[in-house]
Order: sequence, then C-alpha cells, then structure tokens
Amino acid sequence: RLSKSAFKTGRSCPTKLYYYRSGYDSTLEDNPYLKFLADGGYMVGALAHIIYKDGKLIDTGRDQEAAAAKTEEQLKKESVTLFEAALRAGNKLVRVDILEKRGKSIKLIEVKSKAFDSNKEEQFKSDGKRTTFVKTDGDVDPKWQTYLEDICYQTYVASLAHPEFEFIPYLFLPDKAR
Repeated sequence: RLSKSAFKTGRSCPTKLYYYRSGYDSTLEDNPYLKFLADGGYMVGALAHIIYKDGKLIDTGRDQEAAAAKTEEQLKKESVTLFEAALRAGNKLVRVDILEKRGKSIKLIEVKSKAFDSNKEEQFKSDGKRTTFVKTDGDVDPKWQTYLEDICYQTYVASLAHPEFEFIPYLFLPDKAR
C-alpha cells in the first residue's frame, strides 16, 4: 500500500522509501526537534476542530480498513464534515485532516502548522507574483513544495476513489497577519 507517508518519503529519496517499506527504524523517530514540530501541528489541528464544530472524527486507531469503511459510510450523506477521513483507491490510501462534503463537492483540507502572511500575499499579487506558493517564473516555491505535494497526492487518490465528486484542495495555515 502506498500511504501518504510512504509517498512523501519516496519523493524525498527513493532509497529511504526502500528502507521505510522494509521496516528499518528511522533515525528521526527520537528527534526532540521533530517532536516539538509535531506538537505544533497538533495544536493547529485542535484549532481546526474548534473551527469545524460539526466535524466527526473517524476514530479507528491504526485500523485503516475500518477507517476507510467508516468514511465510505459517511460519504453517502448529502453534507458531512469529517476529521481523519480515509480514502482508498487500489493500493493507495490517504488520511485527510478535514473532509467537508456538500453535495457533489468535497473540500480536502490539509492542516499544517507552517504559517503564512496574508499581508505578504496581497503584496505579492500587487507586485505581479502569482501567490505565496509560486514564484514569478511559475515554479513552485521550494519552501512550499512538500506541503503542496502532500495535498496534491491526497486529491489524486481521492479523485481515483470517487470520480463522481469534485475535489477542491486547501491548506489550513496559521496567518501571521491576523
């Protein structure tokens, strides 16, 4: 199965993916700095749960099959907001931080603790830049590449799993200007 974690690992280094899939321990698992960053992510995730009050958590622990089954059941509803929804297409599986379904339209919202500045976004636009995420030459800004690949992979797998829906990807980011 190609999970989002495996996809991200493989994008950074195919050899790392080989060792990851072979079950070798990572030297990053006990890294206190990475734990600190993860804690920041949990805080932003908790804020997202407050903002999306009607959301339902797909809580199945590490049982991905049960999570996918619960998600499929919830997607039969006309409108639903889910936390940690699981979508499967063949051997590909993703867990979506926030999935917001309204009719045939589904927002896939990836929660990140990396902040952006909406004031700078407006300045970029007035200077002719396309967005914070894309440089003026049209290339993706390397600082944002892994975040964009993350939500793009989720959107790809979701669209394979459910071609009948329109999927709209979003990044949920803290705004330093607000």
